[in-house]
Amino acid sequence: LTNQGSLSFIYPVGSSLTSLELSQMDVNVSGVLTTDLVDGQIEGLFNMANLNLDLDIIDRISGTLIVKNTNSINLFQSYNTGNINLETKNELEQSQLMISGNVIGTNISFEHLHNEGNITIDINHSTSLSVVNGNLYVFGLFNEISQNQKAVNGYNGGNISILQNPATVLNYNVYASGLAYKNSNTNYFSENSINPASIEISDIVGSMDNFINDGDVTISGSFNGHSIASGALIINESSLTGVANLGNITNKNNVTLASGRVEASGIVCMMIGQYARVKDSANYGDIIAVSTTANGYTLASGVVGRNDKLENGSNVSSG
Repeated sequence: LTNQGSLSFIYPVGSSLTSLELSQMDVNVSGVLTTDLVDGQIEGLFNMANLNLDLDIIDRISGTLIVKNTNSINLFQSYNTGNINLETKNELEQSQLMISGNVIGTNISFEHLHNEGNITIDINHSTSLSVVNGNLYVFGLFNEISQNQKAVNGYNGGNISILQNPATVLNYNVYASGLAYKNSNTNYFSENSINPASIEISDIVGSMDNFINDGDVTISGSFNGHSIASGALIINESSLTGVANLGNITNKNNVTLASGRVEASGIVCMMIGQYARVKDSANYGDIIAVSTTANGYTLASGVVGRNDKLENGSNVSSG
């Protein structure tokens, strides 16, 4: 399946959307295909067109594919070369926003993913008063590797840019990654008879293997929330092998949240759990984390950021 036609919204002259109408919308836009209650194999998705859309209307945006309510899908060969250009025209009513250069969905195994399109997000309106501790997720290829799934052979060459107008107030935690948000297939160890406590070096590849990020990731704003940026993954709970980051990762957030985290890493921001490991991976990009306020803290790391936090932000305990 190939799409070469651009997507955009056209408003009739004189029309407008109320806050109530915006809050009641649940809009998903993909460049090629959206599935619901579908299992099986999908092969050969290609998007070559730009997506020029309003961020305040859409909940999830992907370059090629959105998968909803599936038990298992095997995806082979999904390529996006179109740019995703998003801006706001109204106040933001969504508590969760997710943007991907390629795929959004869970319970998917990936092979041969490719994105060369840039993702540019210009935020010129505030979040509404109803949005408290919201989340904005942006990544180059996909959102997660679920239990019993894997991902191999991927490339992102598109830049990710999230820019906030300083006159706005945004109650969002911002997560931006060149490749993906999370690798959470901890079952991979028992499936491949891997002892997570062993330090023996083996030739067994990880549940995420052979990926390159060659795109820059840039966050610039003053968010009332955490901002976390990475070349490869925000969270790794399983085995990650053969990953290289060539892009520059820049996270500049004059954070207004008292306990706000401003973090940037070349490969992984957070390693969580006994199965989390990184092998045969390297970072070649500049890693920058900046905040000029007295709130929270900043952290910058070339490869791995930390292993003392859980996904919900709480500290790891000895129990």
